[in-house]
Amino acid sequence: MTRFLLSILFAFNTFSPPIIAADAAIKHIGETVKIVDKVYSSTIEPKQSVLKIGGSAEQQYLTVLIKTEAKADLDQHEKTKYTGYNIYVTGKLIKYKGAPAIIVNDPKQLGIVMVDHDLHPAFN
Repeated sequence: MTRFLLSILFAFNTFSPPIIAADAAIKHIGETVKIVDKVYSSTIEPKQSVLKIGGSAEQQYLTVLIKTEAKADLDQHEKTKYTGYNIYVTGKLIKYKGAPAIIVNDPKQLGIVMVDHDLHPAFN
């Protein structure tokens, strides 16, 4: 009976990473987290799109690297559609060029935060 109850509890226990602020990312290197914040800028490199989160390009709190090999056919607008919006990103925090970063390999890791069932630029 105990095994049965434990298996049921395990089946319904879904992992939900903690939600942290972008400015706290540096304190959570190596952890899997969810961050919600504004994309201040984005650039396209040969194999990835780069989003700067939580501040301008020189002072961002987090860099999000979106691997684009599978999205090679997307146009410039599609690859930079997150700029100016609040997004959520989930993943393991690493150091990239000395700053916190998350590598996005799965589209489920990243999305635009919806406001009033419409997309509105998040210029806070």
